[in-house]
Amino acid sequence: IAAVLFFCTNYQIATCDLLCEGKYAEKMQEKPKTGSTMVSYVWGLIQFGSLVSALFVGPIADAYNPQVMFWICLPLAASVVVPTMLGYLGDQKMHHD
Repeated sequence: IAAVLFFCTNYQIATCDLLCEGKYAEKMQEKPKTGSTMVSYVWGLIQFGSLVSALFVGPIADAYNPQVMFWICLPLAASVVVPTMLGYLGDQKMHHD
């Protein structure tokens, strides 16, 4: 079951990454001068998030049961569902005729 859960985790990461890349590619087409700035901003946030998570994972794993990290990450991972389902990315719906 752990392999299935890790697959689901990577699937969510890939889906969120592709949705965000699609949106900021759209924004870069609207304002081509901001292209490299947008990519740098996104990757800066990704690296910052990686740093913050690395700072917390070690102490939490040492002080508590490592399963605590999964319980902490569960609401963070679930927080993506509501904005995606409500269409916060602003994509237009396709109508099938």
